[in-house]
Amino acid sequence: MAQELERRERERLRYEEQKSFEALRSQYGMVDNDGNYVQQTLAGMQRAVHKGEMSVVDFYERQVSQFPELVDQQSRTRTYVSSEEYSNSRTT
Repeated sequence: MAQELERRERERLRYEEQKSFEALRSQYGMVDNDGNYVQQTLAGMQRAVHKGEMSVVDFYERQVSQFPELVDQQSRTRTYVSSEEYSNSRTT
């Protein structure tokens, strides 16, 4: 019974996410698949960030989830430098 409820909830969330995605595509004029879909999608999401309709975190999370091929992990932090180490390196 609990598994069935959980499955239904997942399906409902997936449906709502797809519906929201289609609304965004329509809102930003990407319904006709004219031009590069990836560029259009990213440009639309960037506009939403600039308007304050989407946070920067949401932008990157959606970018990673929708276009994982664009994420090459070049922006990841390879090592951690504490603020103390950073301050010491700047004064010497």
